[in-house]
Amino acid sequence: MHSQELIEIEEKYGAHNYHPLDVVIERGEGVWVYDVEGNKYLDCLSAYSALNQGHVHPRILNALIKQAEKVGEQFEHIDFRAIYSSDLSMAHKTAEIIKLNRDLVMQTSKLLRGRSYGSFEGKNVDVYKNTLKNKLAERETLLEKEYGSFRIAPDIETDEELITRVMEKLKKIATTHLNENVLIVTHGGCIKNFLIKIGYIERKSFIEGSFKHGGYMKLLSDGKNFSIEEMEGIKK
Repeated sequence: MHSQELIEIEEKYGAHNYHPLDVVIERGEGVWVYDVEGNKYLDCLSAYSALNQGHVHPRILNALIKQAEKVGEQFEHIDFRAIYSSDLSMAHKTAEIIKLNRDLVMQTSKLLRGRSYGSFEGKNVDVYKNTLKNKLAERETLLEKEYGSFRIAPDIETDEELITRVMEKLKKIATTHLNENVLIVTHGGCIKNFLIKIGYIERKSFIEGSFKHGGYMKLLSDGKNFSIEEMEGIKK
């Protein structure tokens, strides 16, 4: 699709809390970004300072690749019958690395995506926290049931909405592949809310930094219920 077509979609369906530049970025490398027509721009915003190190920094990229390769080696002996992933780039590319040489088609799903942050998508986390600090503080005073359904902003997905779609997909995968090994690659927020949903952890006791890159769980399921058989790199 061309820039103008994508801009029209954004204008129709996106939140109008600020007016973006009329440029559609497809990829970035270092200080440079490229639009869908191949034009090159110097990125002076650094994604609201979230990318001060530059786009696709080689040292960071290599560290992520090595972590994924390590997990792949740990799973090398497992006879996976299917591989599922979030359709977002980081999860999908991680799954491709862990896949190794298995002759399996990657199946992606929007239901396995991390939380939708609406108009805050892609912005520095400090922008999100500072703009919504009062709503975030209010949420921390709530009980679990109220917490899950609490909406921080009109276009940000609630915990309840996130885990409902994730559980829907996990149950469908489990039902389709009963008594089979399946690899599923998703995002940290999905894993956190899954562990809360099945009663493995309490939200209030869950602290930042509980997940290590390359952490994983081995689950058992009958298509309805889930239990944890093994866990690595995730603190309770």
